[in-house]
Amino acid sequence: MKNLEKIWITEGINGYPKNEHQVISSQNFANFEELQKFAKENGFEIGVYKQRPGWQHWEYAGTYDLPYELDWEYFDDEGYYVIDRNSSVEEVKESFFQEEDYFDGGDAQRKLYNEFVEKIQKMSENLKENEVVAVPKFTESEITKNGLREILSFSNVYNITPLHWKKGGYNYTYGLFKL
Repeated sequence: MKNLEKIWITEGINGYPKNEHQVISSQNFANFEELQKFAKENGFEIGVYKQRPGWQHWEYAGTYDLPYELDWEYFDDEGYYVIDRNSSVEEVKESFFQEEDYFDGGDAQRKLYNEFVEKIQKMSENLKENEVVAVPKFTESEITKNGLREILSFSNVYNITPLHWKKGGYNYTYGLFKL
């Protein structure tokens, strides 16, 4: 346990460190299940810590309902369409834009659109239970300007039970501590 990465915690809420101490960082773990298993096996409690952008120290934010799950509203606020592993090809198509709104009748555009939908669908078929595909929302003019390939390059698979997340202007993470 000596080589585990730790984060600095402060009880000072005004940016000045007070009663500094360290907790084991969730950066040591691949996923929440691994973190939870380690905590149970070694007698640790799991806490949620928040950090203001630009600050070095973290502050205790409670335990919440663990694990924290990103909801559809989170992705919507961040500007993403969300596809889960149960999404059909038709739902994927409906998520982005109406075909007739995008195409000017060109076969090349239609082929590219169909390839795009197929790639997103393949991404969603291999998802684990706690993962989603998030595809950036682009306006019709951005799609025309940037093209579907660029949109696909920004599309990603996200774990909805992340070890680190942002919300309300803060960075959040888990830490392990002993009572």
